[in-house]
Amino acid sequence: MQYKAVRDMLSPFTDPSMAIQSALDAYTGRGATADEPTINKIGRVLKDTFTPGTLDYINKRLMADKSEQKFGEGQAKNQYGFSIAKGEVDNLALFGLRRQTANLSEGFKFNTSKPLGDMKKSKRRFKNVIKDYTNTDPNAVVEAYKESQLKKYEHAQRLKTVLRSYRRLGMDEGDMYKALTKEGLLSDQDFEALMMVENNIFIPDALTDDDIALSELETKSPIDYEKLMQLYSDFYGSEID
Repeated sequence: MQYKAVRDMLSPFTDPSMAIQSALDAYTGRGATADEPTINKIGRVLKDTFTPGTLDYINKRLMADKSEQKFGEGQAKNQYGFSIAKGEVDNLALFGLRRQTANLSEGFKFNTSKPLGDMKKSKRRFKNVIKDYTNTDPNAVVEAYKESQLKKYEHAQRLKTVLRSYRRLGMDEGDMYKALTKEGLLSDQDFEALMMVENNIFIPDALTDDDIALSELETKSPIDYEKLMQLYSDFYGSEID
């Protein structure tokens, strides 16, 4: 039971490793000096692995767990007899996040804007080649499209990681929509793209009428439509992770 309690506390924030094993050893007293408190030992073995704020959280979490064993569930107290609120020792407390949805939403907007913006910009490499009046090689266009979509795929993976993290913090699709569409910060089309990433589906950039018109009527940068459409088909619906 003791092993499980400490492992459950640490595992969401670091992969199972020597650091977790050291904490478990400390919790059960292995390797400690005769007069060294368990909390001090845990702080010492993890000081190179976690930030000081994380260590404060771990100390308070252990204190709360031990106090609840003595006084009962929901009755945790610190060493001075003051109550330890549930919000001080849960996962959101570790991340330094306030519990208000508004604050979580602000962080969500900030952390999703960069990878989502980079996904939208990925097609530039392809666009630059079909804008090139000097290009006469259709393979250059095909390679530019392939490179642009591989970049978009990388950015989608970054976005997927962010979305997964916020899911674990309790945000659902409705929360995400409210956070990103407030004051017109994100269009419905962009939100749909974000949800495709959330559902682990990669959607490549399509060849538009504007792309075709630019190539055919203005720059004469040749497009191999068969190869381009095959690439689009290969990319479409790929799993992001």
